[in-house]
Amino acid sequence: MSSIMRVDTIQKADGSSGVHIAGHLVQRVSTKFSTEYTNSTQTFSDIAGASITFTPKYATSLLCITFNAFANVYTSGTNTNAGGVMRILHDGAYITGDYNASGNYELYFQNDASDGVGPNNYVRQVKYGEIAAGNTNARVIKVQGRTYNATTAAIRINQGSLYTSYFIVEEIAQ
Repeated sequence: MSSIMRVDTIQKADGSSGVHIAGHLVQRVSTKFSTEYTNSTQTFSDIAGASITFTPKYATSLLCITFNAFANVYTSGTNTNAGGVMRILHDGAYITGDYNASGNYELYFQNDASDGVGPNNYVRQVKYGEIAAGNTNARVIKVQGRTYNATTAAIRINQGSLYTSYFIVEEIAQ
């Protein structure tokens, strides 16, 4: 024998609406995009398509942020290395632990370019960061990228708009 339970509203014991169970997903916002992003400088710039305006439901929540992207770093001529760096920004500040200003080797490749062909490498890159919500104000969460050094011709995401990248923000009850 089976039973069916139908309800319109679940109220917590204190009379407030909703159920807030630690460790459970409160909400999930995501975007996917295939727009090509290219940066040929050592200055961070916003990756087009990797931005979400997010409003936490609870100030005590943990925000789990994932960026899953197709990345390419390359150089030309006899340069022997190519690299790039990406970072997740939450409300204008990078997430501690996700990015270190001294860490230029997040995407880095080196070879012997004696044949005149420098590195040209393609990878699926996953970035992950966590941060406390702190409040229930709307905030912009985004990803930025830059090249490793002057010998790197560029860092690209979704080269030729041939690939799809994903940006996901999940709010977890604490």
